[in-house]
Amino acid sequence: MVNGISRELLALEILEEILTRGVSEREAVKKIMKKHKITDWKIRGAVHALVFETIRRLNVLDKYIFNSLRTKSSFKKLDSFLKNLLRLGVYEIKFVEKSAALVTNELNNVAHDIFGSSNKKAKFINALLRKVEKTSDQEIFGDLSLFERLSLKYQYPTWYIKYLTYLFNNQEEIIAFLKKGNEIPITSIRVNTLKINKDDLIQLLTEEQYIVREDQQVPDLLIIEKSSKPITWSKFHRQGYFYIQSKSSMSVPYVLDPRPHEIVLDLCAAPGGKTTHMAQMMQNSGRIFAFERSLRRVKELHSNVKKMGATNVEIVRFDSRYITNTLQLKADKVLVDAPCTGTGTIHSRPTIKWKFKPRDFYLFSSIQFTLLSEAARLIKTGGIIVYSTCSILYEENEQIIGRFLKLHPNFRLVSFDVPHGTPGLYPLSRTRRIYPHVSNSEGFFIAKIKLDETKNRRKDDGNS
Repeated sequence: MVNGISRELLALEILEEILTRGVSEREAVKKIMKKHKITDWKIRGAVHALVFETIRRLNVLDKYIFNSLRTKSSFKKLDSFLKNLLRLGVYEIKFVEKSAALVTNELNNVAHDIFGSSNKKAKFINALLRKVEKTSDQEIFGDLSLFERLSLKYQYPTWYIKYLTYLFNNQEEIIAFLKKGNEIPITSIRVNTLKINKDDLIQLLTEEQYIVREDQQVPDLLIIEKSSKPITWSKFHRQGYFYIQSKSSMSVPYVLDPRPHEIVLDLCAAPGGKTTHMAQMMQNSGRIFAFERSLRRVKELHSNVKKMGATNVEIVRFDSRYITNTLQLKADKVLVDAPCTGTGTIHSRPTIKWKFKPRDFYLFSSIQFTLLSEAARLIKTGGIIVYSTCSILYEENEQIIGRFLKLHPNFRLVSFDVPHGTPGLYPLSRTRRIYPHVSNSEGFFIAKIKLDETKNRRKDDGNS
């Protein structure tokens, strides 16, 4: 208990924000902790883990509940609070292996706080969780197709398992990919060389009892090996000496390679990780125009740009899909880090697994193609566009690039050197895919495109 509130009640309130109201994981945790005035990072971490591990296993938890109800239509009739309460109970009984009696007692106390002294609700929770406790694996996993069995075993939608068969050659690699998506991701940070050098930051973090190591592939990247508290609680994080960022995300500005004195456009800039990284690479020289349409995200972008000391960034609140209607200048380089399904970041944002359906691909791909087309109108001759997503889906990546190159024959793909990842899907092998199970980082896609001085681009597969 903390402030008279149980961990389960806090977790339940956060689950309601995420699963019922569609709030992001980070914002939901922040909101509920602020509501109950909880500042202890240990309590926050324990609740965060309970929420995330419950969301990771949503489909198998629901399967246990579904199988334990008298009628199958009853599941749909459960109100969201009761459904999420039962999900927490099933997770703790089946995956934490707490006794059903203890879990039932804790959740009945939570139910009392929410529903009042409803003896009927308490009896229902008790009966269902007792039944879940006695449910065998055979009852859950028996008589299922291969895809359904993998879906429940590794906690992913069935459609997603089927989709992976088009990306990977064998079942072993699919399973390796799925397992990685259920692991807690490593914590990595980018040294902000606008304020401090790498060696000095390592020394300061060591004094704060963080154990860090340098990444051997990406400059200015440090891995947090061990710590007594989250890296977000370091005073040097508040001072902007580093930015919490994955290896995959850091690779994108290196591919764009912005130089001092250049004009660079960042069409989807918030929250500012890549924007401030580019400012760092440009040594605060030149100009970066950072566009973002969301007011909430613009505020976050402003905060990060200021904290990181990126003085060459000009933030513009605007929807980049319509940017050429108002912007007259031509840029040396344009970054299109496009909004996407985020299927490469499932290990840190598990809600993504259950949020998107195949029909959503086409909504995102429409936005992505529009943004890339706008970038084409803003680039100087000889200039570079980098297109990236944190998605592994073909429809958001190679399909976008292939369509773009067909409609814009004066652009071509350019080779680039990223020391991790694999070539893009055929025939766009000059693009790059980064898979979590291969690179131990977020899933990403990166393409580098150049506007030629001549329109006589060779008619080939886009790899010239």
